[in-house]
Amino acid sequence: MSSANNDFRPVALRIDANDPDERLHAQDYWNVNLSEAWEVSFWAREFGCSEEELRHAVEHAGSRAGDVRAHLEVSRQRSRS
Repeated sequence: MSSANNDFRPVALRIDANDPDERLHAQDYWNVNLSEAWEVSFWAREFGCSEEELRHAVEHAGSRAGDVRAHLEVSRQRSRS
């Protein structure tokens, strides 16, 4: 998927937890990995979407984080219209 606003800027790559040892980090912050449940949770929280929305975005846009973010933004804009 190609988008005019496809710049991906890495943001905080951890889900904050009370215990620093429980913080989750993406193994590869350029690509969305759906094969690990904790990474699905990480990316859904990172993008502010549901697991279903995340899986749909990856299916349509591919696994590059910037493409997934762009797809989700376009989807949200369309649903507001």
